[in-house]
Amino acid sequence: MRRAWVLAVILLLAACSSGKPSPTPSSTTTPRTSKSSVPIGADWPVYHHDNERSGVASDQAPMKNFRRSWTSARLDELVYAQPLAVGNQVIVASEGNTVYSLDASNGTIKWRRPLGAPVNGGSLPCGNINPTGITGTPAIDPGAGVVYVVAFLRTGPHHELFALDLSSGAVRWHRTIDPPGLSAVVEQERGALALGGSVWVTTGNTASSGAFDFGNAVVKLTSALRVSDYFAPTDWVALNAGDVDLGSVGPVLMSGGRAFAAGKAGIVYLLERNKLGHVGGEVTSKHVCSRAFGQPAVQGSMVFVACEDSLVAVRVGSKTLSVVWTSSGESGPTIVAAGAVWTMKGSGVLTAFNPSSGKVLEHVSLGAPATRFIAPSAAGGRLFVADGNRIVAFALH
Repeated sequence: MRRAWVLAVILLLAACSSGKPSPTPSSTTTPRTSKSSVPIGADWPVYHHDNERSGVASDQAPMKNFRRSWTSARLDELVYAQPLAVGNQVIVASEGNTVYSLDASNGTIKWRRPLGAPVNGGSLPCGNINPTGITGTPAIDPGAGVVYVVAFLRTGPHHELFALDLSSGAVRWHRTIDPPGLSAVVEQERGALALGGSVWVTTGNTASSGAFDFGNAVVKLTSALRVSDYFAPTDWVALNAGDVDLGSVGPVLMSGGRAFAAGKAGIVYLLERNKLGHVGGEVTSKHVCSRAFGQPAVQGSMVFVACEDSLVAVRVGSKTLSVVWTSSGESGPTIVAAGAVWTMKGSGVLTAFNPSSGKVLEHVSLGAPATRFIAPSAAGGRLFVADGNRIVAFALH
């Protein structure tokens, strides 16, 4: 069996020491790698489609005859992780620590794998998910036929990494991943898993008010997880003090040697990928919204930034950032599929926008509030989105 290298990011929730409300899943960051070792094709095997976290589906044929295709049966608990799609399977992980394989054509359950009792959210010093089980999106290695997933188990409590057989859900192996000396109830795992390569992350708040300690930073790590470069805003101390994380959005890797970052201050930063510049090293920056939350999608020179008060389309130049259009109202993580930008609001409304103009192309209410900051996915001519403890599929063509 070929075993892919897997990274499961355990993220600091600074609210446990500060007494501030804990972040939602989108206010933690997911790792991404600069080169993909996963064959993508028409699949959606990792968070935001690929290891660059582009959020862009392979299918960009113009959308027509958009309609609801199916709705799954109710799963055991809420779904915060992004649905993944490989072949005719949709892989879904729940807060009940259960992984499901759904038939992509009709939503029926092909297999389900319970991994252990989840943790009572009320027993934790911070966090707002109850129960809390699998929050971070799994990763699939289609070549090896393996689903990697991290469950938060009541025994301990502790985090356990599982490798499941893609075709049957059988457990191939599992191991504890909590780092020595850190508390599993504080360092909850909310970031998505990534496969292979060098790793880029953004970090949240730390307790430092003086010496720089990599809080509120974009950090580039080697495959051995050693720091090779970093960037932080000049006001990183103030961001710490105000719980204004840069880490509410993962880093965006773009063509032309550029990187893009955003955070709770609503400021976006343009960075040089090969020279992040350390503190104050950005190429340029721009205030675009109140607070940015949720992973953006990037297509060409356009980045679609999800904010608490708007969805903002930002064009990236060699040394410039410019707002192309803004749509008011809360938005969740964005993806691009069938030639449209998609976002799911916490109110349970799925909306598609024209990428160039921001014109609304589709606007569908799923009927009930959704889990906050849920990210849709798309593969095989369908769009998949979690609606509480169900998965809803929409036909794009």
